[in-house]
Amino acid sequence: RVIFPPPEKNNPISGCHAGPSPAPASNTFTGSAAHPTIATNANIQTRMRISSPAARRIAAAALPSVSIPQRPRAQHHPQQLEWLHPMARLQLLVNGKRIRVDIDDGESLLYTLRERLHLTGAKSGCGEGQCGACTVLLNRQPIRACITPTASAGNKPITTIEGLTPAGKPLHPVQQAFLDATAFQCGFCTAAMILGAVALLDSQPKPTDAAIRTSLEGHICRCGTYPRIVEAVRLAAQRERKPTQSEPKRA
Repeated sequence: RVIFPPPEKNNPISGCHAGPSPAPASNTFTGSAAHPTIATNANIQTRMRISSPAARRIAAAALPSVSIPQRPRAQHHPQQLEWLHPMARLQLLVNGKRIRVDIDDGESLLYTLRERLHLTGAKSGCGEGQCGACTVLLNRQPIRACITPTASAGNKPITTIEGLTPAGKPLHPVQQAFLDATAFQCGFCTAAMILGAVALLDSQPKPTDAAIRTSLEGHICRCGTYPRIVEAVRLAAQRERKPTQSEPKRA
C-alpha cells in the first residue's frame, strides 16, 4: 500500500503551499531526504527524481561503464562494388545510333531506354505487356519493352518515338495523321499507338478498318479515342509513304 505524503511547502511538483511537513527521513538509495511514510517506496521516488539531470548523472555514474565495440564500416573499392553489383556492357542500336550501355542482369528494355538512355517516349504502364504503352519497334516489329530483356536486343535496330522522325525533318505520316485526326487526349498511349500503326502500314500499306482494329487491339487507350485512332491510321495509309532515316527501305 502506498501512502503519499501531504503536500510540502512550495512543492514544485504539486504546486501547493502547505505548512511544514514532518521531519523527513534519509533515503539511502537516492541520497536525498524522503518522507518517512514513503521511505519504503523508494522505487517510486526514484522514478520521480530520475527525470532531473542531476539524478541521471548520479545513476549513470553508479552503473558500470561498458564499451560496445563498433564494427568498422566497410570501405569498398570500385572493383569490389562491380563484383557486388555485376553489370554487363552491351551495344545497342537505338534510333540509328550505336550506344554502349551497362545493364543489370535481367534488366528490361523499357528500363534501359527510360532510365539509362533517357528516352521516355515508351511509357511504363502495367509492367506485364498487356496495355501496350511501352511498345517500341525491334527489327521493325512492335514489341512490349517492359517484358523484353535488354540483352535480347543487342545489335538489333530499335526504334522509339524519339527516332521515328529525324530532328529538323517533317513529321512521320502517321504522326501527322494523328495530329490531323486529333487521335489522342492525354497522350499517354499515343507514342505506342503510332509505332504500332507504323508497323502495320509497313506490312499492309492499305489495311481495312477491321485489320487496323485487330492490329491495335493490344493497345489500351484510357481516354477512349479508338474511333479517331482508326481514322488516323486510315488517313496515314492514304498518304504517300516516305521511309525515314531510322527506317531503311525494305528489301
